[in-house]
Amino acid sequence: MREKGILDLLEAVNGVDGVHLDIVGDALPSDRDGVSDEVRARAAALGPVFVTVHGMAKPATVRALVERAHALSLPSYREGVPRSVIEALAAGRPVIASEIRGNRELVTHGKNGLMHPAGDVDSLRRAVVAMRNLNRDDYARMVTEARRSADPSRREAGVYDRLVRSYESLEVLP
Repeated sequence: MREKGILDLLEAVNGVDGVHLDIVGDALPSDRDGVSDEVRARAAALGPVFVTVHGMAKPATVRALVERAHALSLPSYREGVPRSVIEALAAGRPVIASEIRGNRELVTHGKNGLMHPAGDVDSLRRAVVAMRNLNRDDYARMVTEARRSADPSRREAGVYDRLVRSYESLEVLP
């Protein structure tokens, strides 16, 4: 979907040496603003050295891609609490994310990832280049912090339990 910022990301990596983008996912028939055809066309124009479009992928494929990835990028214009960011952090992968609600609660700039203003392609490009240019020690610290930031208290089941307890304390019963 356009609001996920994928077209911005494709523009941002264009011509950045040493960066390969694996795009996972696709628009659903119910999505109101799918850009799958445009993504595929731009990816083809950049070529397989820069971009691979995987489309919808099985969990094992996603797991393998995350294992070999150095970072995850989510340049969305709006989010709730993005599961992809939570999963990347849990896997010890730093995140390059737009500075919006949801992402801001999960990513701390310079600690477990890099933030950029939503829709700002130049800033996104600078974040991609900065991530690529991290020295080994700084990258290792970011990986450690990414994994550490996947706090068990943020797990979905724990959040649900706290929500139910909150409603119970207010005597709001089902």
